[in-house]
Amino acid sequence: MSYETQASWANEALLQTICNAALDAVVVINGAGETVLWNPAAEKMFGFSAEEILGQKVHEVLVPARYRERTVEGVQRFAKSGQGPAVGKVMELEALRKDGTEFPIEIVVSPLRVENQWWASAIIRDITQRKQTEEEIRKQRRDLQTIFHFAPGYIFYKDTGGRFLYVSRAMAETTGIPQDQWIGKTAFDLAPSEMAERYYQDDMEVIASGEPRRQTTKHTSASGETRWVQTDKVPCRDRNGNIVGMVGFAVDITEQKEAEEALRRERQGLRQMLEMQDRDRKLIAYEIHDGLAQQLAAAQIQLQVHEQLKEHDAEMASKSFQQGVELLNNGIAEVRRLIGGLRPLILDDSGVVAAVQHLVYDYKTSEGPEIDFVSRVDFDRLEPVLENAVFRIVQESLTNARRHSRSDKVLIELAQQNDIIRIRIQDWGTGFAPESIQEKCFGLGGIRERARLLGGKADIDSAPGKGTCITVELPISRHGRPLED
Repeated sequence: MSYETQASWANEALLQTICNAALDAVVVINGAGETVLWNPAAEKMFGFSAEEILGQKVHEVLVPARYRERTVEGVQRFAKSGQGPAVGKVMELEALRKDGTEFPIEIVVSPLRVENQWWASAIIRDITQRKQTEEEIRKQRRDLQTIFHFAPGYIFYKDTGGRFLYVSRAMAETTGIPQDQWIGKTAFDLAPSEMAERYYQDDMEVIASGEPRRQTTKHTSASGETRWVQTDKVPCRDRNGNIVGMVGFAVDITEQKEAEEALRRERQGLRQMLEMQDRDRKLIAYEIHDGLAQQLAAAQIQLQVHEQLKEHDAEMASKSFQQGVELLNNGIAEVRRLIGGLRPLILDDSGVVAAVQHLVYDYKTSEGPEIDFVSRVDFDRLEPVLENAVFRIVQESLTNARRHSRSDKVLIELAQQNDIIRIRIQDWGTGFAPESIQEKCFGLGGIRERARLLGGKADIDSAPGKGTCITVELPISRHGRPLED
């Protein structure tokens, strides 16, 4: 046996071994388009045995009808020149199985020169699983894009350099920056330098540490509103565990912040009200100790003296008795004064207008500034809680004016406009800077808190040397109603 014959048999055996062991289908067709080689992988893939397919024309068996005419033209052109647009290229096509079902394949065609003819070899791979995986990925991507697009919060994705690769619609609409203008930009391109530096450093810490991070920041929206945003940043990793980017989920927590601030103010206000009540209790305790208690103790002593002297010194006993009675009368007057300071009986009997008039009269009988009282209201009575609030506001304001303003005149005005009662107390004295003392002053703080708790508002307008004007507006409809005559 010649060397050439041995080499030919060896090559043929090697070719057969490779074809039989190949995981992909190996198919060879001659110049007429007839199948001359069909390996076991091709049998498994297409369902045709070698006996069934050898000698058959490929375009009549394996190619869907819609591609057959084009396939025949390609085979004929290839048989003449060994060339064609598909030679050597990886192509994705549909093929037919024996049962007539279509499935996707990946094919590479190479030319073979056999006895002055151009044949073609094809390596074919079933890519059904890959196509299904790709479609599932596309579906998941569409689903994610839909979620991101319609999500009420803000979602973004950045690369390891802090550049935006994606932002959600909500984020773009809130900031007023279109989605396409975010892509490829960093915080330095979109935010003031100080804020951008903070954002960038925070991003880099997430990338460097590989740990999630939460950040709370204050933003100004496209409409000029101040909004609070809480952002959770999570590093993204590839299959090898390397960090390739970062996804951020941001939520507008402005309402939460406002609620927290309102709660803080509420607690502060309640604490201040408790301190004011404690102050009032101490003042009452001092007044009882220094006034009423002293008078009652003195009356007790005089009555005890009377009891001791009535048997042997009637004149001195009578004098002690008279002094005791006088002290008791003074004590009764002091009790009435204390009660009037807490809640004057006239407030319950005749209403807030009469109570303020009585308060002004009491102050006019003592030394102090001239007090003018003007009433322009239509109601006769209000709910007790509102009447008490109006009286306390007037009382506290008038007391402050008498003690601190050094003004020669004080004006008190009650006015009604629809369902609003307006209280104004004005003096032309020394004045003060409200921002410097209003948080520490129980009187001013009490006025503000009473107004706020009743759904109203208080404005304190003052300046050194310019006097003081306190204006309080309270809703009548919410806490009281005009009464019929």
